[in-house]
Amino acid sequence: MPVYQVPSFVELGHRSFLYCFWKQAELISNFCSDVVTNGNSIKRDASGEDDLSAEIVRVELQGAAAYLYSRLVSLVLLLVEGSTPIDITEHGWEMLLIVKKAELESSASKFQLLGFAAVHHFYYYPESTRLRISQILVLPPYQGEGHGRLLLEAINSIAESENMYDVTIEDPSDYLQYVRSSI
Repeated sequence: MPVYQVPSFVELGHRSFLYCFWKQAELISNFCSDVVTNGNSIKRDASGEDDLSAEIVRVELQGAAAYLYSRLVSLVLLLVEGSTPIDITEHGWEMLLIVKKAELESSASKFQLLGFAAVHHFYYYPESTRLRISQILVLPPYQGEGHGRLLLEAINSIAESENMYDVTIEDPSDYLQYVRSSI
């Protein structure tokens, strides 16, 4: 009969175990702040106060944004039925982040990630491009607050402003089809 060892996180205790996750969350938060700072702000939600309003930031999926996506892909796989990770090395991927600027007591401002969408630009014969939404995720604490609608509206405005042929959604869920039809 095999002898099982107690996992090391049990020996560390509850506080130390949670500290491991807190450090990881802080790392992701720092990458999110870097990506947002270097991205293009394309839309603000004016429905709330200025310091609480959501902002959509558009970034190419490379460098810090690619690292951020690689950290978020596990959430997509866990929360979106039938999802698969995208190949971030392929040309044409972008990510739209919906963020909220949060003031901290230390007078440093950080961005709180509310959700994101991964979109791909690809050629459409003869002289146009199409935009495909591959993944869209609003994190569970922020669902039902209209953030998914904001992401879809931002994607549609990108397609209109860049004169794209159309916007498609890769394997949409029933709820996403409902949200898309109500925009």
